[in-house]
Amino acid sequence: MSTSDTSPIIIPQDSEGMRDLVVEMKSGQQTVDQMIVIFQQMSRNAFRSEQIAGAVNAIKPSSPSTALEGNPIDNCSTGGSGLKTFNTSTASAFLLAAAGYKVAKSGNRSASGNSGSMDVMEELGANVDLNPEREQAIYSETGLLMRFPKSNSGISSQSEVADARREYGRNTIFNCVGPLLNMTGAPNKIIGVGQRGHTLPIAEAAKLTGIQCGKVITGHDGLDELTVCRKSDIIDIGTGSKTELDPCSLGIALANHTDIEGGTPEENAELMLKISRGGVKSAIVDLILLNTAVAITVVDSEKDMRVAYDTAAETLTFGKMYEVMQRYIDLTNEE
Repeated sequence: MSTSDTSPIIIPQDSEGMRDLVVEMKSGQQTVDQMIVIFQQMSRNAFRSEQIAGAVNAIKPSSPSTALEGNPIDNCSTGGSGLKTFNTSTASAFLLAAAGYKVAKSGNRSASGNSGSMDVMEELGANVDLNPEREQAIYSETGLLMRFPKSNSGISSQSEVADARREYGRNTIFNCVGPLLNMTGAPNKIIGVGQRGHTLPIAEAAKLTGIQCGKVITGHDGLDELTVCRKSDIIDIGTGSKTELDPCSLGIALANHTDIEGGTPEENAELMLKISRGGVKSAIVDLILLNTAVAITVVDSEKDMRVAYDTAAETLTFGKMYEVMQRYIDLTNEE
């Protein structure tokens, strides 16, 4: 299927064909220019669930996972929303662990110049280059595993695929693929999506690739997580059912995007430390609590959003998040 120029090619619509195309891209059979043409052609139509699943299957074999006890959840997102927000999912991971839930989170550096999970963790003082044995030892003590792509990614950040994505500068099918690779091995997933049109195909692709328990979430404002600025959609991966969440139903006052805007990794790390100690009231805190609550409803199905939100809020109030965060960071720096 590879070509020697940048002329259009036929984009596969089925899983097997897309798997073969992505294998070609990974192996260098497609140049950067050719891949950009592929991205441009694919952008003309909505991604199909079969295409996303095929791309996942092309990368998945090189993405190792670890068998973890305790039914952990991975909360991650597709990225590419274009909105510069706080590191909500990272803060939520610590809060979930503080509330007694197991978390195995995958993360990355920012592709938008803001602050990715890997960026803010480094700024907090954590060692982000851990081997699987060390990750599992820390998980056993804290209930939290964070896996970053330096040694575990299906596609290297230095590859031609990464170069093509950077040069293209917009969302590609790989934004949909990342959260489905399940590099942590967590059986439960929260997948944040910035584009509402991608939510259903991603939910269907998740099920096609073996993920049974989880939810795909998106804000009506384009946020790749539940938002406190407008309503949000929640799709159950197992059943395919879709619900709409109004943050006002939980007593959350609607905010503006400027109220939840994040800063540099240094600024976000400083704010995360402050929030983790409890007592801070802000739209960013509301955002963290809301996204923690939806994750709780996945791993603790007896709790609805109201009860889950109250659980998250109570945990944060007593400063338990700070204790877990500091212990995790300390353990990453031990031999």
